[in-house]
Amino acid sequence: MFVDAHFHTNVYERWEGTLEVALSIMRKHRIYALSATTDLDSYKSTLEIAKKSKFVIPCFGLHPQVALDYIDKLDSLKDHFEQAVAYSEIGLDRYHLKDESQYPAQEKLLEHFFTFAQKQNKLVVLHLDGAEEIGLEMIRNFSLKKVIVHGYKGSIQTLKEMIDYGCYFSVGGNIIMDKFKPVIEQEDWD
Repeated sequence: MFVDAHFHTNVYERWEGTLEVALSIMRKHRIYALSATTDLDSYKSTLEIAKKSKFVIPCFGLHPQVALDYIDKLDSLKDHFEQAVAYSEIGLDRYHLKDESQYPAQEKLLEHFFTFAQKQNKLVVLHLDGAEEIGLEMIRNFSLKKVIVHGYKGSIQTLKEMIDYGCYFSVGGNIIMDKFKPVIEQEDWD
């Protein structure tokens, strides 16, 4: 058995036939996927996909880049917060999103997720691009015990502190690509 801690299953719906192939591979190799979602539509789609495969574990998430779209709708999403098995693709983004006026909404949204995670002892899979130190402080403030950070890009010191705290990490291509892209030849991509 394998577990992919950060997988966007619903993305495979974009290309005809690819979702069935992905689900078949997961079934054949017994790969369970914590299926991250980025907005309400992707979560609903992933819930439907999970009905087709026990290997898809749908996680409720609202990507930090859409925080402004949802910050005033949190009460209407209460059922999703309560019923989700885990939360994935939540967090803070200071790396890709440079508009600082959006940062308070991201933090408020993440606090909302953390409140539910703390009460219900749920797993969180975090996107903390460029905000690793703030994320660690929030994890500590909420005393979260089930934390996976994906695509870590922060400092070695913060990484050590996260490890000491008990965080886990998912390793994807993005964690190494920026460093190795200049030395990788085109044929390596094929």
